[in-house]
Amino acid sequence: MISFKKNTIFSREPAEKKEDEILHGGVLAVWGSPGSGKTTVAVKLAKYLADKKKNVVLVLCDMTAPMLPCICAPSELECEKSLGSILSATHVTEPLVKYNMITHKKMAYLTMIGMLKGENEYTYT
Repeated sequence: MISFKKNTIFSREPAEKKEDEILHGGVLAVWGSPGSGKTTVAVKLAKYLADKKKNVVLVLCDMTAPMLPCICAPSELECEKSLGSILSATHVTEPLVKYNMITHKKMAYLTMIGMLKGENEYTYT
């Protein structure tokens, strides 16, 4: 006989959760083979959550993925700051990360961190 605990993933009764409970906090990493659509999935998911008024930080840290200007036009971003500034710092601190976040002009709940045009992992060494 199998015993199922209540309110677990193995429960026989489906747990009813409100949408707000499902989309509350956390970190989501997207990984996979080159060319498998990781960036596309991450960007679409970030936009979906931002549209639901959830604070989202999209970190584009795959050095082989498109740089930030390929994701959205520079005119749609509040400023130009780079992930490279964070990675090249002697000490990575919360204020440094927050300073280098780029807010999307049309989506107040979406901020991004990524490389700028012409940058790569060797730019800041």
